[in-house]
Amino acid sequence: MKGKRILLAAAFLLTAALALGATSAFADTLPENACLCVNGTATVTAPADLCSFSGCIRTLGDDLGSAAQKAEDAALAVFECFKEYGDAHETYSCAEPMYGQNGFTACKYFLFTTERIGDLAAMRKALTEAGLTSLDGCCYDLKDDSALRSQALNAAIADARAKAEALGCGGELMRVEEQCCCPCGPQSGAQDACVCITVSVRAVFFTPKERENSR
Repeated sequence: MKGKRILLAAAFLLTAALALGATSAFADTLPENACLCVNGTATVTAPADLCSFSGCIRTLGDDLGSAAQKAEDAALAVFECFKEYGDAHETYSCAEPMYGQNGFTACKYFLFTTERIGDLAAMRKALTEAGLTSLDGCCYDLKDDSALRSQALNAAIADARAKAEALGCGGELMRVEEQCCCPCGPQSGAQDACVCITVSVRAVFFTPKERENSR
């Protein structure tokens, strides 16, 4: 019983210390003479101009060599098929005995990248006819997302300003920090051929009076 009390007391002290540390850390990051600190978020979307997806070839053989050769032949056909659409890269390959059965299996995995998003259905069909035995869903992207990220950042700052005004502080923006900037939203399906980026910022505002007092 005494040992249990000691453990409980230690846990309480540790929790209190962590809480105090968190409070101090927050206080240290709050600028002097700050009027209000709010978070702003925004999500912006743009049509994708790049698409990637992965696929696999799986072949069977009576021995390891025949299984591997079938996979190699199929891979050559897949590379040739995808030439007109974009870039194809082999990411991994293996050959091994089949578990619990006679024979061997060989696998090759690929990553496909294309700018021809409108031809996605046709190219995936062509790949399966060339020998690909499985296909994964598509991920959409932008060749250059810098403009979209800047747009999201500006929109997040505007959101923070609107929140500050709603809380009764329509003062000057003193400082802003980016907290996160990352892709989000649907990433598969032809109807979702777009890229979404979400940005979160932490903004600190003055009132005009506090601004004068801080000088």
